[in-house]
Amino acid sequence: MVQKEVGERMISKNNVKSYNAFSAILQYHTNVTKVMDVKRTLFKPQPKVDSMVIRLEKREQKLNERLENLYERIVKMSFAQKRKTLVNNLSRGLNLSKVILEKVIEDLKYPLNVRAESLTVKDFIELTKRIHKIIK
Repeated sequence: MVQKEVGERMISKNNVKSYNAFSAILQYHTNVTKVMDVKRTLFKPQPKVDSMVIRLEKREQKLNERLENLYERIVKMSFAQKRKTLVNNLSRGLNLSKVILEKVIEDLKYPLNVRAESLTVKDFIELTKRIHKIIK
């Protein structure tokens, strides 16, 4: 059981305001499902927030350990400044030229102005694989 706002981030999908690096990393490692909401009125003394029961089931990993570490770095960098584009966030964080990253983004069929919140976990996995080929 977690605070409802945390639970919303845990289950959040791409293109939703609550989707962030925590969501994308957690959902890479686990299948996250909401079990139920728990109202604050059920407790004595009553807390100031509602809660949510979440189920986490370990997921089979799609990347090796080295790529998993890169995946987490890329996701964190991508969400570092939410209003910046993916290219801008990653070029700073990975010290890669924007031209190289724009090519990667185009190859993956994303618009050049794509932001982190638009990418799914699967998209981040593909992005990680492409970037790994460049920086290894």
